[in-house]
Amino acid sequence: MNIQLFTCILWLLPILGLTQALSQNSNNDFPFSTVIDILSENVEFSTFLRIIQKKGHIQYLNELQNFTLFAPVNSAFVKEDQMTHDFEKGFNIERFLMHDNVLKVNELTNGTYLERRGTTAPLLLTRYKHRCWVNDITVVEPDLQPNFQNASVQGIANILLPPLPIKDLLVQLDEETQDLKIFNDFMTSFSDYDAYTNKSTLLVPLDVNFQKLFNAIEINYLTDKYLKLRKSNAISQGKWTADRTSLLQEVIIDDIYGGFSPNELTLRNKNNRTLLIKSNFDGTSIGVNHSDYSRISNKIFELGVVHGFSDLDFLREHIKFDAEKYLHGLNCSEFVKELYFRDLEKFIQNEKKTTIFVPQASFNEDRGYTKPSLLYHFAEDKIDLEEDFSLLPKIEDVSTQIYDSAFCSSAKRLGGHCQKLKISRSNEGYYINGRFKILNTKPYEIGDTYIYSIEDDLQLPGELVLSLPPQDHCSTSLMFLRDLGLLDLPPNHKGYTILLPCMNSWDNNDLTVDYLKSNKTALNLLMRNLIFEELIYSNDYNVSTEAQNLYGDSVYIDVEEVIECSNLTKISVSNIKESIFIEENSDIFFNQGVIHPINQLDFPDDLEISLRELIETTGTKEIFEFFNLFHDLSSIIRNEEYSLLVPTSSSIPLSGISVNSTNLKTFLELHLIPANETQNLLDCNDVINTKLGKQLNCRKDHLNNHFISVYEDWSKEVRILKKGCTSGSKSSCVFLIDKPISLSWLDNEKYHLHLPGIAVGVGMIIGVTLAISLLFCVVITRGGKAKRIDEIETGTANHVTTPLIQSSSRTNISSYSATAHLSPLSQPTFEGSYSGNAIQRPRDIRRVASEQRGSRSVSTS
Repeated sequence: MNIQLFTCILWLLPILGLTQALSQNSNNDFPFSTVIDILSENVEFSTFLRIIQKKGHIQYLNELQNFTLFAPVNSAFVKEDQMTHDFEKGFNIERFLMHDNVLKVNELTNGTYLERRGTTAPLLLTRYKHRCWVNDITVVEPDLQPNFQNASVQGIANILLPPLPIKDLLVQLDEETQDLKIFNDFMTSFSDYDAYTNKSTLLVPLDVNFQKLFNAIEINYLTDKYLKLRKSNAISQGKWTADRTSLLQEVIIDDIYGGFSPNELTLRNKNNRTLLIKSNFDGTSIGVNHSDYSRISNKIFELGVVHGFSDLDFLREHIKFDAEKYLHGLNCSEFVKELYFRDLEKFIQNEKKTTIFVPQASFNEDRGYTKPSLLYHFAEDKIDLEEDFSLLPKIEDVSTQIYDSAFCSSAKRLGGHCQKLKISRSNEGYYINGRFKILNTKPYEIGDTYIYSIEDDLQLPGELVLSLPPQDHCSTSLMFLRDLGLLDLPPNHKGYTILLPCMNSWDNNDLTVDYLKSNKTALNLLMRNLIFEELIYSNDYNVSTEAQNLYGDSVYIDVEEVIECSNLTKISVSNIKESIFIEENSDIFFNQGVIHPINQLDFPDDLEISLRELIETTGTKEIFEFFNLFHDLSSIIRNEEYSLLVPTSSSIPLSGISVNSTNLKTFLELHLIPANETQNLLDCNDVINTKLGKQLNCRKDHLNNHFISVYEDWSKEVRILKKGCTSGSKSSCVFLIDKPISLSWLDNEKYHLHLPGIAVGVGMIIGVTLAISLLFCVVITRGGKAKRIDEIETGTANHVTTPLIQSSSRTNISSYSATAHLSPLSQPTFEGSYSGNAIQRPRDIRRVASEQRGSRSVSTS
């Protein structure tokens, strides 16, 4: 019992001594202090202490150990915006505490230090010489320490405001540096990026870093610049989400690192990539792997810290780009959506060689593509325009290349052959099929895929008429095809090749056109022999094939390159005498095959258009009578040794030419042009010799009308109205002229055209006879009238003949008069002077009379 009492006394003695000491020193300084005591004893902390008391944090601070309190001095609360009710309302004591670290700033060496704070934003401490800063706020009362708590109080000149959210911090840093726009746009595409950046270190790639590793198209895709991916189909959207998440995880390290680190740290990002982190000598910058030190460092946000870099080299290692992603980056997401809808996504995902011609963004919205039209935007090969066209000879300003598209399934129309597309280069750029401009001459390249952006949506070749450009001047041939019902050809599972006369083919063949219009059999024979049931392109060099033409005949076709003129291709058809030359790559594609516009008119062997038929087409059939009078000239119409100048039928009588004319043979020889002179007349550019030996001139006016005159005499001339050449020889032609060339235009008087003497005599006799007969009729008529008048006046007439039709009035009777309907001022015509009661029309003999009078006096004018 005594021992236990003694033990209790021993335990109580220190307490009693402490109590006595406290009573003895009640009027002296308190020997034990807390952080609250320090704030109470220093008047510069009175405002901060009042807020702590008001918020009820006194007990909490008294119970803490191993911490640092950052206490703003009174001057920190002078600014009105910091003394607002919102500050006190949102006051959080944790913002001013650093747990598990009793900070003594005077013991810090010069440098920057990043202090983690658990669930609160980290603090950045900086020591330089004898000054210290916390989050860039000056420490004005350093290292105040209580003796009853393991803690320190750091008096700071301003309030520790909550750090900005990551989004706002990035915007602020971009405004300061003008180098964070891309990453800002990238982060904006996330609706939940706070979940990724919570309590982390964010290694931010600056714009220059992005541009080193990604091109503009890839950046557009990653940032969803056009806001289409988040609304795209599920597959595209899933790929994009995976790519951007992978990129974000490359730049995030769980936990907070920054400031000075004495040793290199081995860390891992969220993609589990190993990263080596080191700081420079004072902790103001850090480096990652072998990068340069950060250009933006130790920027604190509410849940972590940001460092900005210009050369992180590992960002794209987890992202694999393909044509699909490039199309999204080119703002062609609608085009991609259509490919998925038509089950054609393989063209933008595989690793085969492919070229894509995609319309620019403004032209691929709501297009309603068909599967063939989509396929026509692809070529299953890599097309490098600059390289391909650099290999072409520079002969003229326009160069053209032909390529296969990926539309190869049209067995009904093209027999399974791929539809072609033609690319032309001129001073204005590159065009597809002469209509669709290619906007980038250098393709966007991703893997084995080339992408070209085009001005408008690429359309499949349409029907024959719609495919021909107006500048080719094919209207005459199209008219013939229409008349024959050949504008829409029947499906043949092979495709068609058409040799179509265009440009100047019909210019010297007006008469031929008239002949073909009047002879549908000949027209059918011509046009169907120019259409073949086979696909033949101008670049199919050294091809020899048998094909059936639309007339039903089998022909052999050879295609050869013209060596001496490298931009021409020669096509030889077995039933056409002359070879056909077409410009290389001038092919025009239509939905059933290919058209070759040709600048020449070539006739098949079975079609014969002779001089006789051309002359008949002019309507001047009198010419046959003239030639038949002369045995040596009559054969000319049956052979092709000459060309003929044929006057219009109406001009021959007016010129006084007839079978009875003297020097008629001379006249005909003046209108005969030897075959070797025909081209001069067709070209209208030289002196033309005639069979007579006389020379003619030809000139053109501003409307390209052709006029002929006697050599060096332009005072009198005739106009060429139409031309046409025989099918057998292009040097034997018929030229329809508006009037004959008169022999009187020649210098020598002997060439005047006269009528024979007997003809003149006969004409005189006929004239005298007609004059006497006319005089006799006049005498008889006037005598009869006189007798009738005398009978009426003397009343001696026995009776009056009753008319066949009675009339009740003078007016009705006069209506049967031959001239009753004429006004006094009108000029009576022969028909008008004939009775309206006649059963037959009158016979106008005035032209006969005039001709008879003319026959007596005519001479060559």
